[in-house]
Amino acid sequence: RQGHPWIYRDAVEAPEALEAGALVQVRTRDGRPLARGFWDARSPIAVRVLESGGPAHKFANAEALVAERLRSALQRRLKRIDLAKTNAFRWVHGEGDLLPGLHVDIYGDAAVVRFDGEGARAFYSPAEGRLREAAADSLPLNAVLDRDNRPAEAAPDEREVVENGHRFFVDLARGQKGGLFLDQRENRQRVAERARGKSVLNLFGYTGGFSVYAAAVGATRTDTVDLAKPAVEAARRNFELNTLPTDNAGFHAADAFAFLAAAGARGDTWDIVVSDPPRFAPKKEAVPAARPAYERLHRL
Repeated sequence: RQGHPWIYRDAVEAPEALEAGALVQVRTRDGRPLARGFWDARSPIAVRVLESGGPAHKFANAEALVAERLRSALQRRLKRIDLAKTNAFRWVHGEGDLLPGLHVDIYGDAAVVRFDGEGARAFYSPAEGRLREAAADSLPLNAVLDRDNRPAEAAPDEREVVENGHRFFVDLARGQKGGLFLDQRENRQRVAERARGKSVLNLFGYTGGFSVYAAAVGATRTDTVDLAKPAVEAARRNFELNTLPTDNAGFHAADAFAFLAAAGARGDTWDIVVSDPPRFAPKKEAVPAARPAYERLHRL
């Protein structure tokens, strides 16, 4: 009733053998309609809600409902960006755009799709045609890629994109999040606003997004640290792509904890530290072990 987009399995009684992606209506025990959504046969989230409340005329045509929300989401994004300066962004934010379980990232002329569970995949499929139609003349798409169905040994699918005027290589086939964490765009800009004349340490830096932004505005030094050597090499390439000097840029393929411990022993300091670690606690059971790791990281 309050509009929460998830209904958990232990909260509903459902007919047996409902197929993933099936449209369902959720009712109270006395028959009053609560919500409409699609069924997921395996996830703890049994129903992803498309509409809350009583009957609505759009629900009679789910195809039209999805098409309208895809177009609306894209127009919201395009109102805030200039494609000449930023052509990498998240088009669909799942529940935030009333398209539960669907995430779509744009990298230049390619859309990368991710589904939260079998129900979402079944409900929105075939996604490619829907995305192309919704984008139409606003955003020409030459490729639509399914992030979760990539071959384990996929060949590189490297492209060049631009974000706030900065250029980046992305590998849509093998790179984590395509090689650029799009949800950090505004944070990268905020670091840039503070980085002129400052030294910047970018921990868990991946392909160096924060470092590129800082160097471009005149940071005195940047150091990018990531455990993955290919990511660190990609960060160096992104500096070269933006014709940024590398004589005052460090690229360190190292464990962040070990790097910090050694830096502390030497007495090294930085004016700005960016720390965006991976999840130490992906599940509740991992919290006791994760808490000391976070504490140690921040102490260092």
